[in-house]
Amino acid sequence: SRVVMDFEDYGDPNAGQTSASYTKFLQELGAKLHSMTPPVKLEMAISPAVPNQNYYNMNTLLSSGAVDAFQVMCYDYEQG
Repeated sequence: SRVVMDFEDYGDPNAGQTSASYTKFLQELGAKLHSMTPPVKLEMAISPAVPNQNYYNMNTLLSSGAVDAFQVMCYDYEQG
């Protein structure tokens, strides 16, 4: 089983505060899901746009093992 998080509120002017809160939430959620029997994977749907990545700390999520996989969303982008 898995849970996929899709965070799309990129208009928040308090990006730093949002990043810390969202990163902490994902770490806590990942720990809880991973402790279940059987363990549940936590995945994130992310935007490839670099400014949108300021709303969570990917390095922290990777190093803590909170998130099992990242899915890059590209349906809003045109090939040109």
